[in-house]
Amino acid sequence: MVGRIVKRDGSGAPINLKEIGSGLDEIERTNFSTTHAGSNGAGSVLKVDDHDWSPALNDSWLMGGIHARFDFYVASPRTEQNILDPTYAATVTGRELLGLTTFGYTLHPNTRLGEVYVCTDQACALRASFVAYQKAFDSAKSSGGFSKLVKRDAS
Repeated sequence: MVGRIVKRDGSGAPINLKEIGSGLDEIERTNFSTTHAGSNGAGSVLKVDDHDWSPALNDSWLMGGIHARFDFYVASPRTEQNILDPTYAATVTGRELLGLTTFGYTLHPNTRLGEVYVCTDQACALRASFVAYQKAFDSAKSSGGFSKLVKRDAS
C-alpha cells in the first residue's frame, strides 16, 4: 500500500484525516508489524520508529516491492494535497507514485479494493535503481511532472 499516514492526537482523534481524505491507519500499521534497527529487516516502513524513518528507508521499501513486482494499492486519494508539496515538490506518496510509474507500473483504477498499481513491464521493474529513481525525481521536480499523478476528477 502507498498513501498518507493518518496522524492522531493524544486522545486518538485523527488530526489530518480531513486534509488527506483517507490513508494508512493503525490497523494497516499493525498488520505490517514494526521495523526498527534491531529487526533484521522484518516489518514495515509503516510502523517504523519515527526517529528511524527516512526518505531513503521509504525508497528502499518501494524499490524492494518494485523488484518483487508486487501490486501497490493506493490508500489515499490522488489529490494535489496528497501528492504535491510546495517545499519538496512532492509528498512521500507523490514520490512513491512517481517511482511506480517510472519503473513499469500501470494504474488500474477500478478494482474491488480501489486503485492499484500493477507491474506491466517486468524488465523495467527489474532495472529499477536508486540512481534512476533520483533522476526521475529531479526531472519531475524541475518540470512539474508530479502534477500528472493527480487524479484529474479528484477534489
